[in-house]
Amino acid sequence: MKINAIVTFGLSLTAFRLFLEYCFIWIISPAFGRVGLGFEFDLVKYLQSWGFFALLWLMVPKVFTKPSDFLLCFALVSVVLPLLSLWGLANQPSWIVYCVLASFTLTNIMRHGRRLHLPVFKQGQTLFLWIIWGGCLLVSVWFVVSGGTRYFSLSLRNVYEFRELSSEAINGGLMTYINNWTTKVLGPTLFAYGLLKKKPTIIVFGIALHVFWFGVTAHKAVLFSPILVAGIWFWGTQFRSLAFLPLGLLLIGLLTVLFQIVTGDRFFVSLFVRRIFFVTANNLVDYYEFFSAHPKVYWSNSSVGLGIAKNPYDQPLAMVVAQSRGFGNWVNNSYLSMGYMHAGYIGLIIYSVIVGFLFRLIDSLVSRQIPDWYVLCVGIIPLRAMITSSDLFTALLTHGVIVAILIIVLFRKNEEASPYGDFGDFTTTAISSK
Repeated sequence: MKINAIVTFGLSLTAFRLFLEYCFIWIISPAFGRVGLGFEFDLVKYLQSWGFFALLWLMVPKVFTKPSDFLLCFALVSVVLPLLSLWGLANQPSWIVYCVLASFTLTNIMRHGRRLHLPVFKQGQTLFLWIIWGGCLLVSVWFVVSGGTRYFSLSLRNVYEFRELSSEAINGGLMTYINNWTTKVLGPTLFAYGLLKKKPTIIVFGIALHVFWFGVTAHKAVLFSPILVAGIWFWGTQFRSLAFLPLGLLLIGLLTVLFQIVTGDRFFVSLFVRRIFFVTANNLVDYYEFFSAHPKVYWSNSSVGLGIAKNPYDQPLAMVVAQSRGFGNWVNNSYLSMGYMHAGYIGLIIYSVIVGFLFRLIDSLVSRQIPDWYVLCVGIIPLRAMITSSDLFTALLTHGVIVAILIIVLFRKNEEASPYGDFGDFTTTAISSK
């Protein structure tokens, strides 16, 4: 790897962290200190955090060569980096930081290995298109028929006002899963397909679908999905340096701060810097602290319950954690803490190993005909949820990680081969879809 790539990545990562810390000290903490984001500087922890920052900079990939490179870097900048800042600036417990760093490192180790053998379906691409178009059409019609359009609103400020009412109208039974899979996987896949095939009509139609779906569901992630997909496409086709990830986030953050300076309105800087980064990191700390002092769950709350124990809580765990800290009404979090919630340190190891293996599986989906950026675009929304705000098995099933993997498998052809030399040779056998 070239020295300039290492230096560029390190400088961009440092600049982004310093920006986050500036926002925390001068914007976030004064306004939200009463809800767990107070400024409480600890010099020893702060210096330690920069030491670990240097180690992470040397450990993580600096250039995009396969999807897991991006995913690992995304986990670093969206969860680990804000946590390192909170460690010293908000005097957070050191043992929690050590657990997260260990989990992150184990995930990085487990993502490496030989390329996995995957099947190829003779009529897979035809089935792929039927699923994408059929799913998008079904959900769009259902939103109208079910009455979800009664709560249609494109206001970013009023999403929580209509979300619950809309959810009651459009969700229920199997449609809950289909709605999630379509808005989080099939829709972004359709938009990315238009980019891959250079079809402007499909691109515009995909954007229109996401705007309509956002108006009904009131989920901001649905609205911003095309922007995220377009960003990955542009970066994946034009650049390879992972320095563009923290630099891009830094640019967006600077624009939100500029907006506040000009208008006096801190809505966007709060939405971007506080909600996306510091709330995620702070929620992670809350999960560790709560389940270090209360009974573990052992997957008893999940649809894949293992029968190890009875669920000790009579409310959703996100609500239980929120009530324990005295503010907020729903606290979601990352696989980096959910494993500990289920089975302590053993659960932490289990989740880290599974996610690392999942990253390797996603790398194996890439071929000469299916570029790495396209694989990322198909799975980025549910994978982002797994990294920042969802339990592993919830992300796999409800959010649609498994669906994303399956439709990419359908998209592959028999002559597909890996562009990666370090994954080893492999062969595939065509499987009839009949």
